[in-house]
Amino acid sequence: MSVIAIINQKGGCGKTTTTINLAAALTKKKQRVLIVDFDPQGHSSLGLGIDSQQIKHTVQNVLLDDTAFAEAVIALPENLDLLPSNITLAALEQKLSGLTGREYYLRQLLETQKQNYDTIIIDCPPHLGLLSVNALLAADRVIVPVEPGKFGLDGLQKLVETIQMLCQKTNHQLDIKYLLSLFDLESEFAETFAQRFRRDYGDSLLHSRIHRSSVIRDAAQAGKAVVNFQTRSLPYLDYMALANEVILWQNQEILAKVINSPAAPPQKTPLGVCFTLQTEDAEAVHLAGDFNNWIPEAAPLIKLEQKGVWYTFLSLQDGRYNYQYVVDGKYQTDPANPEVADSPFGVKQSVLEIG
Repeated sequence: MSVIAIINQKGGCGKTTTTINLAAALTKKKQRVLIVDFDPQGHSSLGLGIDSQQIKHTVQNVLLDDTAFAEAVIALPENLDLLPSNITLAALEQKLSGLTGREYYLRQLLETQKQNYDTIIIDCPPHLGLLSVNALLAADRVIVPVEPGKFGLDGLQKLVETIQMLCQKTNHQLDIKYLLSLFDLESEFAETFAQRFRRDYGDSLLHSRIHRSSVIRDAAQAGKAVVNFQTRSLPYLDYMALANEVILWQNQEILAKVINSPAAPPQKTPLGVCFTLQTEDAEAVHLAGDFNNWIPEAAPLIKLEQKGVWYTFLSLQDGRYNYQYVVDGKYQTDPANPEVADSPFGVKQSVLEIG
């Protein structure tokens, strides 16, 4: 079980959108997930179609008023629960400020619920106050959504330094990852930004990217997660890929199996269909096929440096798919898969049959 804090003090970077859609994608992977809406704006609650005026009990009531967790939590479809908030949460910092152990109230609450969930995701407030400190000290992992661009970096270093100082002061361990959100597929600047960010932050940058799309906005307007709104869309693939990467982050033993069988054709796993390619000299590897409308950027592979193996997991429905790997911009068939077919353009494509 892991607790993930989603945080960035810059508004509009996709913090709440990441919370909602990652949680929903994880439930598609059969996880039991709790969202803790710890933002006084209550955007996670609103984004899941919960009317703030109809909320009887919030996370604040559970923390301070002896309200039972079961009375406040809202059960949503598909193993997703929500501990909601609304504007009344804004008073919590002041109420906590004079209490002993004020930094650990949320941690103590979540400790009582860990056995009920595979993942708990905290939507943090957009400022670095006592609520954010509670969230960080309750978590073991942090995801920082970053929008490509100068403004996306504003305050990022200060945020990271503050988290590091908090961990040093409290002897608390946090594993921090960064997620590129609102990524413009057609922008050369966005791609350059991603390359520079990878150079500066290395493996701390998640390989998954959340591409800018009207589907995300439309899903939010409908009070739904993308994975429950439009399953044949690029954002659906994005969030399912992110869920897979987070599960690998949580379960390193699954990675060991990938390492031990690098030259294998695509195979079904509990995380989806695993694609692996062994190529040590490549700078970037992507996957293009019928399953993502032949958009390579929708399926980047992750490199295991010690083995020269690239891998990804895709959630695919039963069917027949043609695909190719894209290695440093050059298309090729899967050397581990003997099944190939001629494309309408006269080139060979690998063939995968599921089901």
